[in-house]
Amino acid sequence: GRREYLYEILQKATDLAYDGWMIESHVRPDEAWSDAAQQITPPELVALAQKIVQRAPSSANADFIGKLQDMRMQIDWIDDQLVDLLAQRMKVSDDIGEQKKVNNVAILQSHRRNELLQKALDKGEAAGFAPAFIEELFELIHQESINRQTKIMNE
Repeated sequence: GRREYLYEILQKATDLAYDGWMIESHVRPDEAWSDAAQQITPPELVALAQKIVQRAPSSANADFIGKLQDMRMQIDWIDDQLVDLLAQRMKVSDDIGEQKKVNNVAILQSHRRNELLQKALDKGEAAGFAPAFIEELFELIHQESINRQTKIMNE
């Protein structure tokens, strides 16, 4: 526990309609015998609770609902495109696996993987993505490529 994350965690818990919060409070948190790093003072607890925003789970605003539906349709279309692009990428990866098999070349090419990751991180940063998101997404895609090439290599 680290007290600097309390607001973010509590707001997210509230947004997700959790049944409650469990927060440790102490008049002198740094002197607490257990979990000192996650505790806050009673006045800080009151201020924190007052800072949390209660948001509605939905809205009856017809304009909002219409705009949201349009945007969700856009998301659905983009998601379809992402899956299609991933399928195309995996087809090329399969072709690479076939070539590696024919030429008895190892599946994992670390230098190529590192180049691709750095390129993805750079492009992701320019687009405003968190590096951890890009890295995790890239690792999932890369691992699927390795799995598919391994299957091809072992056929």
